[in-house]
Amino acid sequence: MLNVGTVILAQRKAAGLTQQAVADFLGVSKASVSKWETGQSYPDITLLPLLASFFNITVDELLAYSAQLSDAEVAQLYRQLQARLLKESAAVVYQAIEATIHRYYACPNLVLSMGLLLLNHSDLLPGDRLTYIQEAQALFAHVPTITQTPTLLDKATKLAAMCDLMLQQPQAVLAKLGPTAPEVMPADSLIAGAYQQLGQVDQAIATLQSGLYQNVAVMLSGLTNYLQMTIAAPERFTATVQRGQALIEAFKVATLNPIVAINFWSSAAVGFGALNQADQVAQQLHLLLPVLQTLPEPLTLHGDDYFDQIDDWLAATETAGVTPRNSGHVKAELAQLLLTHPALQAVFKQPALAPLQAQLKELTHD
Repeated sequence: MLNVGTVILAQRKAAGLTQQAVADFLGVSKASVSKWETGQSYPDITLLPLLASFFNITVDELLAYSAQLSDAEVAQLYRQLQARLLKESAAVVYQAIEATIHRYYACPNLVLSMGLLLLNHSDLLPGDRLTYIQEAQALFAHVPTITQTPTLLDKATKLAAMCDLMLQQPQAVLAKLGPTAPEVMPADSLIAGAYQQLGQVDQAIATLQSGLYQNVAVMLSGLTNYLQMTIAAPERFTATVQRGQALIEAFKVATLNPIVAINFWSSAAVGFGALNQADQVAQQLHLLLPVLQTLPEPLTLHGDDYFDQIDDWLAATETAGVTPRNSGHVKAELAQLLLTHPALQAVFKQPALAPLQAQLKELTHD
């Protein structure tokens, strides 16, 4: 990033100069120097050689520019742009996203993060949503040209495959990921073992917790997808619902990662609707609605009494513990999806489900 303000401040203090002295030399106001040092603005480009000469450093040293960002800086940029999308003109924010991508096109973490931002908020950006999925796909394809880090390459490949699936290109998915599920060898256990051998037990625990936290979410998401493929086998479908619910209860997923739980209950409700089991649809909606109605804003990820060592890890992730969507959009879109889903139309005609249907309708206005 450009850290010219930090450099000016450090050089000025090292030389024992006041802001006024720097301002007088450059022919600007003291307020301008103050804004530079606090990062509120940058010096005019024509002043850079003069500033560098004044402090007896090169222009490159003055700019302290780096094309690579730390994980924390990437997370901060993601958060800032995400927050702006919910407040400002989508067209203006999209220009800011594009400018950020162009400035740090050689930073693989930033490229991955901006691709995710486009995917997560493609419905809020101006124009055709497919355009942003394709742009994200191109960003993920760019990653192998700027890094050979295995973890980043793996992530880029999987995200590119996700774009393929969203664009209904199944053969491209199989070409990238292979025809069968790969053998899983979790890195978290190995990393935790290394920390344990180094005597860093707290770090080992934090690493294992972050792995378990992710595995619970991945397992429940897998069961959510599996539900829709087992409707033709009602006994297997019901068994999958039971196992998913047991997982939610065992790890308190409804409070720990509510969107994952809500998605599972929604899929279960739709499946039971297709099976014309109104009582089971009602049961899933009774589980879902209290959690959906009370989603906090902002909707952030966090640990709990069991996962009490993951908050630092969450803060270091690209989205810094912030979920991709804001809770208002989640409530309205999910409620609308359930109200209009063909598999639920017949059961919603039953009087017993009228109160639940009314609660869903209220959420469409959030």
